[in-house]
Amino acid sequence: MPTAVSAPLISLGRTNYRRLEALAKQAGRTPQTMISFVLRDGFDYCEHVVRETARGLADAKAGRLIPHGQAMAALGHQAGMSEWSRMRTSPSLGHGRSQHPSKY
Repeated sequence: MPTAVSAPLISLGRTNYRRLEALAKQAGRTPQTMISFVLRDGFDYCEHVVRETARGLADAKAGRLIPHGQAMAALGHQAGMSEWSRMRTSPSLGHGRSQHPSKY
């Protein structure tokens, strides 16, 4: 096991490298692949995402799923129409056009 991962501007100590290895193993990736996510989002967030993804996949495998329409109804949304769809078609929001002037 290397004592650190080094790049021109990056040096990762032994403790963080072990943390990176564990995260990569849980995610089914290599430490070299995971480092870009960790640098962008941080260890805590990446560990959260990997943990919650594994939890969701375990729920799906165990059959603990709720159909989309039922979930949306439970949340009080119109079945089949997402918040994004409502925003895009709202007259007050310009009928799907961006509210920001085009730069191009």
